Amino acid sequence: MGIRRLATIVAACVVAVSCSSSSGDAAVDTSESTSSTESTTTVPAPILALVGNLELAEGQCYADLPPPTAQVPDPTTTTVEGETAVATEPTVPPTVAAPTTTPRPTIVAMVDCAENNDGTVYAAFCLGPHAEFADDLTAAACPGDPTIEYPGDRTIRRAASRICLQRFTERFEEDYATSERIATEFVPTEGLWGLDDRRVVCLVEEPAP
Repeated sequence: MGIRRLATIVAACVVAVSCSSSSGDAAVDTSESTSSTESTTTVPAPILALVGNLELAEGQCYADLPPPTAQVPDPTTTTVEGETAVATEPTVPPTVAAPTTTPRPTIVAMVDCAENNDGTVYAAFCLGPHAEFADDLTAAACPGDPTIEYPGDRTIRRAASRICLQRFTERFEEDYATSERIATEFVPTEGLWGLDDRRVVCLVEEPAP
């Protein structure tokens, strides 16, 4: 009886070791299969230059500026003895005129047209007086007519949209109403108009492949 019992115990131990080994191998195989998965990230297009949106030329592509990657310190605050104090603006004496800033177009990133972009310039022109309608504008050679007073944002956008759509039909040989392309335009603000900037930039976004 003692020999049979000892043989039974030895057999049970062999089975236990075999099961433990097989379960451990299975765990290792599962771990290896899950660790082979790799994540992909979208790399932004390289920036060729930073320009004003009205400075873009025909054939160039643009993209909105990427978000900053580092925290920029606030220039209005100063640290004194470990404490943060808000710096106040200097008081301008009444007899001294306050400095004025020159308005500038929105800054955008000029990128390679083969990369991801937000639009391609297909036409650019300046605005001048309309020959038939006194309250409207038409395309003119740059820099345009500096004698025209600011006609209002609505008038500028209406003229820019009308002319850009005409150039769209000529460039792509298709009607915009049935096209899959998305067109938009950059127009001068009132501040830029006051600096004799009459330029309009027509842009198109190609449909996704």
